[in-house]
Amino acid sequence: MKPVEINFSEYDRTMKHGKGGRALLLKATGLNKHKGLNILDATAGLMRDAFFMAKFGGVVTAVERSPVLIDMIETALTHLTDSAPRLAFLGGNALEIIPKLSRFDVIYLDPMFREEKSAKAKKDLQFLQQLLQEEPDDTEQLFLVALAHAPRVVVKRSRYAPFLGEKNPTFQYHGESTRFDVYLTNSNTTLEEAAVSGQS
Repeated sequence: MKPVEINFSEYDRTMKHGKGGRALLLKATGLNKHKGLNILDATAGLMRDAFFMAKFGGVVTAVERSPVLIDMIETALTHLTDSAPRLAFLGGNALEIIPKLSRFDVIYLDPMFREEKSAKAKKDLQFLQQLLQEEPDDTEQLFLVALAHAPRVVVKRSRYAPFLGEKNPTFQYHGESTRFDVYLTNSNTTLEEAAVSGQS
């Protein structure tokens, strides 16, 4: 079995702008229409989604608090070249970091691996589960902080998982096994954005 690693060169080689969950991520964040959005990935994990959003037009700041993952990410970033101007990383607790930063266009949360208990879960998912066993599950608190600091919050969930914090999203995008719940938090939302809920 190959070890779990963060390899941005491999991510760059294999990540395509096409169908599937990551294409839905571009729609959920708005990157399919608006490049240059300032996005905070508050649950960076192995940095796949953060790298993908930077690769396809986002200005991304990723946050992770696991000491093991922080070390892995910082090591991987020393080898990152092409996307470096658009991808930044902060090690620490997003609950404490978010209020200290300028507002972002989008805050992205991916707490899925906390809930997925299947024995068939992918190796990377099992690795993340093991790391999180010692971490407090404060996802709902992080969700509330995100809603207070960005006009658009995107939450990645298992397809049939309950809404985070039992809060109904503004609209959703559904994939085969996952979905993206999108929360628009201010009155400046355009009719075009709101209408997307009927196209998900």
